[in-house]
Amino acid sequence: MADLLPASPEAQSNLGAAYNAAGMADAAVACFERAVEARPGNAEILYNLGNGLLAAGRLAEAERTLRLALQTDPGHLRAHTNLGVAQKEQGRLNEAIETFGAVIRVAPENADAHWNRALALIMAGRFDEGWREYEWRRRIAGFSMCPIEGRDWDGRAYPGKTLLVHAEQGLGDTIQFARYLPMAAERKGKLVFVCQQPIKALLAGLGGIDGDFELRGSEERLPPFDIQAPLMSLPHILNVGMPVWPVDGPYLQAEPERVKRWRERLGGADQFKIGICWQGRPDYKADRRRSIPLDVYAPLADTDGVRLVSLQKSHGAGQLAAQGWRAGVLEPGPDMDADGAFLDSAAIIVALDLVITSDTAIAHLAGALGATTWLMLAHMPDWRWGGEGIQTPWYPAMRLFRQARPGDWAGVMSEVTKQLGILKNA
Repeated sequence: MADLLPASPEAQSNLGAAYNAAGMADAAVACFERAVEARPGNAEILYNLGNGLLAAGRLAEAERTLRLALQTDPGHLRAHTNLGVAQKEQGRLNEAIETFGAVIRVAPENADAHWNRALALIMAGRFDEGWREYEWRRRIAGFSMCPIEGRDWDGRAYPGKTLLVHAEQGLGDTIQFARYLPMAAERKGKLVFVCQQPIKALLAGLGGIDGDFELRGSEERLPPFDIQAPLMSLPHILNVGMPVWPVDGPYLQAEPERVKRWRERLGGADQFKIGICWQGRPDYKADRRRSIPLDVYAPLADTDGVRLVSLQKSHGAGQLAAQGWRAGVLEPGPDMDADGAFLDSAAIIVALDLVITSDTAIAHLAGALGATTWLMLAHMPDWRWGGEGIQTPWYPAMRLFRQARPGDWAGVMSEVTKQLGILKNA
């Protein structure tokens, strides 16, 4: 359509929206810019360009464009909301929180503004407010959770009743928030947790749950229940605020026999063994920001006494073949996790000295196992990691390494190798 009507701003804008939806941000921006050139001063087209610039990571330009849209149409609430997103992504959390609040004052039922405000609040460490606002995700069409009909649990004890808690979003989210299940079980009654089918076997080793508990996979039939709650609503429902770490320590355990087999298979008792993971799911909208080019890891391969072990599965695993240092990396092989997601990965992690990873499910798995983990983060990371600091309340054995500026993975690795030398000589 855009080829047939090259001067049509509507055609260019629609094509740009299609590119944006397909994750082709640069192509989308080019279309939106042509649309703006053909029809300058149109708030909707400027809003679309701002969206494209956001997706492309051109945050300052996105902010300027969204402000232009608002100058044209001050009541454009989507542009106002995305202005807050641009502020948040640049680390100006207080400004973003106020911007989202301004939208909410005009449109109290605007779920997108509430949800984005939640992310900014949690990132700023304002957990109580953040968890409350995070509940608005339930009203966002197409959000990555399966709504289950039934009465919502309000956090009160439920003796004689069955509480159904169901996983949502990604595998890493489920691993991270599974820590709250023992607290839900303390409220008495029967607790049924429905998790993603691939990680049912892994979560069978979930610790700290007393009482009547049943684990089911997402492909199994739901049992009868009285009340229900999405997993990531538990911090709000339980009113716990700050992230909870179990007093008994790690809440996931690897199978002892599997750990023993992998210790023998890895060998190298005199080597410092480091597990590495670099690539997340490419269909995740922020993947190009969180995933790390594999060549960034090259300095680790050159470190004396270090043996690298790949923890990468499926997406990105083939990238290792193009690296000149691949001979120094042990690849566990296609049988890793063949009988259940993360079962072998967990055992390998326990057998290692250190895990160095991008922001993927492997980070949550290693953290939940209590393994020493170094997480390399983008300049503006996902909401759960906060905006500053080297520690996280989510996992006490994890250290955060942050980009000093967007895209600077080399600087992150420089600090990682520096700290590795200190750790090995300690």
